[in-house]
Amino acid sequence: MRFLAAAAVFTFLSLMPVIAQACSCAGPGSPAAAMERARAVFTGHVRVVKNTADNTDRVMIDVDKIWKGDPGKEFILGLPRHGCAYWNFEDQKDYLIYADKSWDKDNPDGYSVTMCSRTKPLEKARIEIRYLDAAVAGRDTTELDAGLAAILLSEQPDNIRTEAAIMLGGLIRDSTDTVPEEAVKALVTASQYGGTELKTTIAGNLANHHLMGRQDVKTALTALLDDRVFSVRSAAAGALSIIARNNSTVFAAIMTALEKTRQEAGGDIQAHQAIFTSMGRSLAATAATEEEKAQVVDTLLGMLDDIPEPYNKVTLIQHMGFQQARAGKAVPKLLEILKTAENYHLKQYLLLALGDIGAAETRDNIRPYLKDENCYVVGSAVTALYKIDTAAFPQLFAQEITPVIKTRFDKCSYELTNALQTIGSEAKSLKPFLAEKYQKMPESDWKKKQLGNVLEKL
Repeated sequence: MRFLAAAAVFTFLSLMPVIAQACSCAGPGSPAAAMERARAVFTGHVRVVKNTADNTDRVMIDVDKIWKGDPGKEFILGLPRHGCAYWNFEDQKDYLIYADKSWDKDNPDGYSVTMCSRTKPLEKARIEIRYLDAAVAGRDTTELDAGLAAILLSEQPDNIRTEAAIMLGGLIRDSTDTVPEEAVKALVTASQYGGTELKTTIAGNLANHHLMGRQDVKTALTALLDDRVFSVRSAAAGALSIIARNNSTVFAAIMTALEKTRQEAGGDIQAHQAIFTSMGRSLAATAATEEEKAQVVDTLLGMLDDIPEPYNKVTLIQHMGFQQARAGKAVPKLLEILKTAENYHLKQYLLLALGDIGAAETRDNIRPYLKDENCYVVGSAVTALYKIDTAAFPQLFAQEITPVIKTRFDKCSYELTNALQTIGSEAKSLKPFLAEKYQKMPESDWKKKQLGNVLEKL
C-alpha cells in the first residue's frame, strides 16, 4: 500500500466502447474481493468537466489514499454517459474508486471505472474503508461483520445505516452453505423505518436468490409496496420479482401497487417513467398463470404511450417480447413505433420483440432493417427474421442475409456473430467465409472466441 503525503493529481484516459444494452452486473463482492480484482483502489477528490458534444464526462482526480495500484500522477478519465461506465461522478466531491483494466485494447495499461464496481461517494464508504484497511493489513473481518446488524438497527445517520445494509446484503450474497440469519433479520426489521434511500437499499439487498421462499422477507417487501414514496415501491417490486418469481399472490400485490402509483401520479406519469418501467418489468417476472401473463401484455401495452424516453420504452418492449405469442395483440403498436423510431436502441429491441412474438406478417416490415446503418439493428433484424419463420428462413438467408453478412462483417462482426449464434447450423454455407475471418483475427481480439463458438456449431 502506498500513501501520498500531498494529494497528487492523476489522470487516466479510458476509451470505452459504446454498449447498446443496459448495464447488467453480478454483485460486486466484498471489499476485499473487489480490491483483488481491481487494478487500483484509492480515494480522491473529483473535478468534472462535462463534454456535452459527445455525451462524455472528462474527470480529473486528486488522489488522497491508495490501497492498491500505482495510478500515476496525472490522470484523466473519459466516461461516456451510457452503458456500464460510471458516469455518476460529481464535481468537487470525494470518492472511493475501484479502477479496472481498460476496455480499450489499444490502451492496455489504462483504466476504466464501471457501474459494476464498488466505486461510490466517500461519504457512503465510511464502513467500507475499515474493511479495506483490514484486508491490506491481513486482519480478519469477522468482528467488523458482526457489528453491521447493530449499526443498521441503531439511531446513527441514515447514510451510515444505509452502508451497513449494503454490507449485510453482501454477506448474504456471498454466503455459500448457510445464509447469515442475523443479517437477514436486521434487514427485515430495518425495512419498516428510515428514509427513502435506506428503504430502497434494504429492498435491493433483499433481492437475493438465497432468500427465495422466505416468508419473512416476502412480507417485509410486500409492506414496502404500500410506501408513500414511488421509488421504494419500485425497489420492493424489483426485489419480489427475484425472490418470488411466478407467484400469483405477489403478482396481485405488484399489480395493485402499480395501479395505485399510476393513479397517484395523475398526469405526471412521464416524470416517473423509470419507476413505472421497473414495476412493469417486475409484474412480468411474477406472473404465474396464462391469465396473469395476458394481463401483463395489456398492462405493458397500455403503458407504452405514457413512456416517451426510448431506453425506458425498451424495457417494456423487451418484456412484451418475452410473452411470445401471447403478445400478438401488441404487434400493430410495435410496428407503429418501429416505423417512426430514430433511436437505434429502440429499433433493436422492437425487432427482437417482434421476433420473439413470432408474427409472420411482420417479415416484410423487418427486412428493410437488414440495410440499416447501425450494426445492432442489422444483427437484430437477422435474429428476428430467423425466429419469425424458420421454415422460410433458408431461402431468405441465401438471397438477402448472406450478402449483408459478407458486406458488413468487418464492421459489424460482434453484432452479426451474435445473430449467427442464434441461427446455428442454418448458416453452415458461410463456414468457409467465417473461418477465413477467424484466421485473420488477432488473438487479442475478444470477438475471436465468440466467432470460434459459432464455427464449432457449423
